[in-house]
Amino acid sequence: MVCVAVGVTPNLAWLAGSGIATDQGILVDKRLATSSGAVYAAGDVVQTRDLITGKPLVSGLWTNAVDMGKVAGTNMAGGKASYEGGLETMNATEIEGLAMISVGDILAEIPGSEVAIRRRDGSYRKLVFDHDRLTGAVFIGEIANAGVYTALIRSGKQLGRLKETAITRPLTYADFCVGR
Repeated sequence: MVCVAVGVTPNLAWLAGSGIATDQGILVDKRLATSSGAVYAAGDVVQTRDLITGKPLVSGLWTNAVDMGKVAGTNMAGGKASYEGGLETMNATEIEGLAMISVGDILAEIPGSEVAIRRRDGSYRKLVFDHDRLTGAVFIGEIANAGVYTALIRSGKQLGRLKETAITRPLTYADFCVGR
């Protein structure tokens, strides 16, 4: 099976002459304010940065849009919130009963990335590390605790002795509570 996706290309033509800066999307600061200062932007029209690679990111992912909307809304209401960026890859699907999840830098784009692959009982797991930090994951079949791995990728947390555990068996939140 081959799946192909083309990504998101925002329509920015309506902003011509508005004074709002654009590149691949509307340029915003960490508060999601545009170059006008009084206008905020969020969602798939915004250009932010990828949390893992730091590259410019225009994302059509609902989860990124929700996070951006909370930050933009907070700041429009006078609060102080910051959006650090999103994940370019964060997909989950099930085809013919086979569950699949991919999140983060699944192509090991960071120079020096380490890749650990485990195949067992009809399942596949690929973990990508930048030294002691999990940066990407692919789960096919066994997807248990994929949310733990996604949280680790988003946080950039150093794994320490849990790196080997993450490779050999599914991590749980309890692993972090009891320091295994």
